[in-house]
Amino acid sequence: NPNTNSMPDSTLAADLGLVEGSEIVAILSDKPAQQQSVDNLGSDIGPDILDQEQPSKSSHLDLSDLFSGDGSNGSSEFFSTLMVVLESLPVLDANVKDGPLQGKKAADTHSLVWDLLLAMPTNAGLIEKVHRAASGTDPTGDAMLVESLGGNSDWSSLVDFGHFERSVYVMQILDSLLRPATAMFSGLNPNTAAFLSKAMEDHSASFRINFTKSGGFAAVMRLFVESGNSDKLTRRRNRMGNACALRILKECFFNNDELSVEGQELIETFADTSGFLKSLVCTVIDDDGITYNALFRVLSLVRMMLESGPIFIRSFASLPGNLAETFLTS
Repeated sequence: NPNTNSMPDSTLAADLGLVEGSEIVAILSDKPAQQQSVDNLGSDIGPDILDQEQPSKSSHLDLSDLFSGDGSNGSSEFFSTLMVVLESLPVLDANVKDGPLQGKKAADTHSLVWDLLLAMPTNAGLIEKVHRAASGTDPTGDAMLVESLGGNSDWSSLVDFGHFERSVYVMQILDSLLRPATAMFSGLNPNTAAFLSKAMEDHSASFRINFTKSGGFAAVMRLFVESGNSDKLTRRRNRMGNACALRILKECFFNNDELSVEGQELIETFADTSGFLKSLVCTVIDDDGITYNALFRVLSLVRMMLESGPIFIRSFASLPGNLAETFLTS
């Protein structure tokens, strides 16, 4: 059988003699499989293929770097490719079928690409861009990421509804910075664990202040509201992003489940009360698959809004299409 490791990328299926019913076995490896000898290859393919230029070693992906590196080097190109794949998938839901299992297949593909993406180290270029945006410094760095994210490190390019999948990835970075996972230190010496936990919590508190002042909170709020104003099918597709946005928004409003001073200041600066309330309500009533954690955050945020004054109550009661009544009775 022909071994495609020894053939150039331009090789066609017809060149290999593949016909309907042929079985193709693909092996994902961090090292190219041992090439067959020319004599063995000659029995399977024609001499024209053997005369063609062989692929260089640099064309192979280094899987050890992709899944255990620091998220830089060759993984940036692979990261960008996965993002393009995600944003190219059609907006279909597992419960909506345009044909036999069409919705389910699209949803499965979407989940599989995300699983692969999340198995890789967090993209170092995007982490740097997030910190630059929070600190307000000018963008520099990787040309590929600059191109894919509009060439800026400001929040309008990092959190953009037009590139929703990229924005979800960025919001996951924000979530990890705003909600430090200090539990990872539980197996360490108590004194060491306490020191590292305190350092991480202090860094998180500092980042939260910069994130809010630099416009990051407003960008996430804008994306969440825009998602809420989209059609029902798109909102279901955006479930993962909406849940992530809810975590970030609640973290900025509350401190230990109590409305913080900073949260109260954010409420007083609201420009689109109705839009935020509508997005919160639609997140619940339009998605039977909403998680309990996301539901709890929605209820906390709606209650916070209604307790913030008559203007918020009037905005809630005037939501179009009896959304308020549907929300309260669902």
